[in-house]
Amino acid sequence: MSRQVPRKSPKVRATLYLPYDLLDEARDAAVHLAGFPVRLTLTKFAEVAFRAENRAQVDALALAQALIRCRSVTPEEGGALTLLEGALSRAGFTCHRLTMTEPGTPDVQNLYARIGTEAPHLCFAGHTDVVPVGEETAWTRPPFGGVVEGGVLYGRGAADMKGGIACFLAAALDYLKANGGLKRGSLSFLITGDEETVA
Repeated sequence: MSRQVPRKSPKVRATLYLPYDLLDEARDAAVHLAGFPVRLTLTKFAEVAFRAENRAQVDALALAQALIRCRSVTPEEGGALTLLEGALSRAGFTCHRLTMTEPGTPDVQNLYARIGTEAPHLCFAGHTDVVPVGEETAWTRPPFGGVVEGGVLYGRGAADMKGGIACFLAAALDYLKANGGLKRGSLSFLITGDEETVA
């Protein structure tokens, strides 16, 4: 029995986080959200993140673009920590989401991910939150678009510091893949959602 759909359907946008085993079934699948048909597609980063074991290297640019497209304006997490947590969990990291609470300020989410338990311990620290974009229509390129033009990546957080996080995460995942995991010591990521305004 087919479902009646209004001619002028509103645009519905949603971010779906899918486990690895659902990729093939989900690609180009037709789903329904709020009663309207929606075309489900996977971003370039989703392919990279979920199928990293089939690639020689993790695509740092695609990861940076995916992070920029997360509207993580302090104190909103915006999906950025969730994205990182998924990639790190699949790589064998033990992940902890920490919510910091203080009277008079909004709750802020943080991510701590670690693989290994011994010394030496190398920790990458960074933040996924960004400052407000102001008048979005004044931007020459979408602030949350992650657009690449002329070899330049544009978007809020490209320099501070989603681009940096993408680079050190890609480097770490590539290292683990090339070496069959972590042979000694510990490697961790300490990523906060509160660096720009609340702190």
